[in-house]
This record gives sequence, structure tokens and C-alpha cells, in this order.
Amino acid sequence: MMSYRYILCIVFIASLGFSQKSQGGAPHGLYNSLTKITPEIEMPLLDIDALLQEDEFLPPGKPYRYGVRLPVDLSPHNSGVWETLLDGTRVWKLIISSQFAYAMNLSFDSFYLPENSKLFIYNPDFSMIYGAYTDLNNNSEEVFASPLLKGDELIIEYSEPVDVSEEFKLHIEYVVHDYKDILNYYNERNSNRTCGTNVVCPEADPYEDQINAVSWLDMGGYICTGSMLNNTSQNLTPYYITAWHCTEGENVNTFRFYFNYETNSCSGSS
Repeated sequence: MMSYRYILCIVFIASLGFSQKSQGGAPHGLYNSLTKITPEIEMPLLDIDALLQEDEFLPPGKPYRYGVRLPVDLSPHNSGVWETLLDGTRVWKLIISSQFAYAMNLSFDSFYLPENSKLFIYNPDFSMIYGAYTDLNNNSEEVFASPLLKGDELIIEYSEPVDVSEEFKLHIEYVVHDYKDILNYYNERNSNRTCGTNVVCPEADPYEDQINAVSWLDMGGYICTGSMLNNTSQNLTPYYITAWHCTEGENVNTFRFYFNYETNSCSGSS
């Protein structure tokens, strides 16, 4: 029965899980072309000590928790600010903050971008900019999730041309607050992770080529690891394998894959 579950995991991730590619470019906010003050939504303050204590007693066989999903009801229809540029382009912006977050990301349960529209998500100092996301990121389930942005504040910017012919759909279902600094998760306090061998340890030296296929998988507040798989047809079908408990009950359209993510030393996490 377990092998059957693994096969299902491979099929669905291969067909749905590689859709968050961005098209590049720069948001309007980068060039100071927007004049209206952007409203800010503040997330409730979290009890980090209580969360860390909970983590000490989580049952085995579960994905590793690094963040908390904070439910929200946010869209251009009920929050943020709209501004019209001289060329007729309409721009919507919203700031979301969560105090003491090491990083944040967003999950959209309604997502559809018309042709020629753009979505950017970035932090206030523009050190991390994700986008442009476009109609190429649309999927049949109309869901989307952003990668992690470092810091406790992020900015969402959506723009559409004056001649847009379709109605957009953007609704944020929850904000993930990273309380464990998962993007820098390699210090000594985490060296006792036993889920697998760290790829920079000597034991992994014979597998340098295969390591390129390994990634960590972000399911929105939880992470696992997995790997790309080839097949006997050698046709580059993007199969991906991970543990069943990493995908059970989740929507793989919102998964994010981080490849070539390594620690600085063998003492880091697995």
C-alpha cells in the first residue's frame, strides 16, 4: 500500500507542482512611480516560546514545522490601495507585516491573472523581488503560493493595462510566519536532525551528480525533502518523489521547491 501512495505522490507533483516560475522585470514601486500611501495589514502577535515548546512534542513521522499559517481574507476588493498611472495602467499595492517573522510567504485560494497583467511580491528594501507572475502562472485550480521572503514585512503589487479584457482573481487565504529562520537553518542547534544525510557531509561525496536533483519542499509552514527522478524512457518527464506524509491533505499546486540549497558545513541540518 505504501508503494502505491508513493506513485500517486510522484504523478501529481510531476503534473502540477512546477508552476511558480516568474518572468522577471521590476515592480512599479521600485521606481517610485506610485504616490499614494500603501495601507499595511498587521498580523496578530505570536507566542514564539509556546510554538517552540509545541514542536518539542510533535509526533514522529510528520513534516518539520517552521512556520504558522495565519488565516486572512485579503484581496484588491477589500484592502490595499489602487492607483492609476499616466498611461492608464492600474496598480494595486498592499503591505503585510508580522512582527518578529524571519520570513513570510502567501497562499492564494483564488488566483487568475489576465494576459499582460503582472504580480510582484517583494520586501521593502527590494533585496528580494519575486515576479513578475503572469497569466503563465495560472492553473486549473486557480491557486498559487509565493516563495519565502526574508523579513517581517512584504509588499504585494498587482498591475494591469488599461485595455485588459478579463477580470483578475486574487484572494489571499493565509500568511505564513516563519519563526525558525528556515532559510538559514544550519546552526549547531539543528545538527541532530536524522531525517537524512546532509549533502555536504563526506558520506554524500559519491553522489555529487545526484545531489543536484535533491530539493527541500515547502508546503506552507512545513518542509520535507525530495528528489527529481528520471525514467527508463529518458524523456525528461519531471517526476518528483517525496514521502507520502509530506503531501497528504495538501494541494501540490501550492508547493515550492528549493534546489541547490546546502549548508556551509556537515554539522548543519539534514
